[in-house]
Amino acid sequence: SVKQGILTTFEDSLNLDTVENVETVTTIIGRLLNYSTIRIYAYGSWVEVPNVQNPEGLKQRLNDIIKSKKSDVNA
Repeated sequence: SVKQGILTTFEDSLNLDTVENVETVTTIIGRLLNYSTIRIYAYGSWVEVPNVQNPEGLKQRLNDIIKSKKSDVNA
């Protein structure tokens, strides 16, 4: 789940079993400072996690978890 906001908070979540794609969006400054936004797409929904340090590490970890969950469902 992703929580954003200061005065008004917004929380978004999705089930990792339904994830279709994980992508990173990196600006030029993000490339220099090693941070990106991660977008996680699922059936009919998506979650955006902004300002992630070491985005490739998090993306790989998410992909590993998603792959594990999908193999558990198919077992």
